[in-house]
Amino acid sequence: MSKNTFEYQLDVLRDEITTIHTRIGAFDDLAFRVKGWAATLWAILVGYAVSEDVPGCVLVSIPLMVVFWLLDALFKRYQHHVRARMGIIERFLNSTSDQSGESLAQAFRDQSFGPFVVHDPMCFQTVKRADANFQAYFKRKVSVLSAALTRNVCLLYVGLIVGSVGMYVYLLATNGT
Repeated sequence: MSKNTFEYQLDVLRDEITTIHTRIGAFDDLAFRVKGWAATLWAILVGYAVSEDVPGCVLVSIPLMVVFWLLDALFKRYQHHVRARMGIIERFLNSTSDQSGESLAQAFRDQSFGPFVVHDPMCFQTVKRADANFQAYFKRKVSVLSAALTRNVCLLYVGLIVGSVGMYVYLLATNGT
């Protein structure tokens, strides 16, 4: 590999790190917006149900919260893809040349990145080339279920759904008296 190719790939790797950090922030912003819309629509539905004394309207908020929960989980899943790639890059950057596996020190010594995938922000190529253990870990980590059960994803939606059920029961109890 020529020195120019190596330098170009090094620049691409630098750009990828910047891209990954930008994407992680963008996914956090998207998640914040989704949660804001979910909470706003939940408050509107529950407020309407209370003001108009229509308990059934509260139940409409439950499937709506599930939809927002899944949307938020999808964004978290993509963020997990990007974070997995960042972890691989960090391991590559921080490994010393005397450790087994690929390292930046070895890449500089050889003036080649070898089998290390230089640009793969969503980690697709890296996973294809990884060993079975990493592939299984990655598959578990980036599943929609795993993302949906992440604490900062599920707490709001579980809370809103429980709130909907509680408000429904309360409205039924106050209508019956």
